[in-house]
Amino acid sequence: MIQKVILKLRVLTHEPSIKIIEALDSGEMTGKDLEFVTGMPQSTVSRYVNELVDYGYVECHTGDKDARWKYFQLTGEVERVFGSVRNLMNYKNQTK
Repeated sequence: MIQKVILKLRVLTHEPSIKIIEALDSGEMTGKDLEFVTGMPQSTVSRYVNELVDYGYVECHTGDKDARWKYFQLTGEVERVFGSVRNLMNYKNQTK
C-alpha cells in the first residue's frame, strides 16, 4: 500500500510531469497543444500524460465532433496533493 502511494507521488517529481501539470493548469488541452506548450516530443508527452492519467492526476476524454482527438485536463487530485504539500511547507516554515 505505501509503495503505491510513493509511486503515485513520485510521478509528480518528474520534470515532464511538472511541465504538463503547469500547462494544464491553464485549462484543457490536446496532446498536440501539450507538445507545443511544453516543447517536449510526442513520445515524452504521451508517456507522462498516460502516467498522470493512470494515477488520477489528469483525465482524458475524446472530442464531441471528432473522437480521434483526445483532450486532457487536471483532476481535483492534483490540487489535493499540492494543497497538502503547501500546508506542510507552511507548517514547517512557521515552526522554524
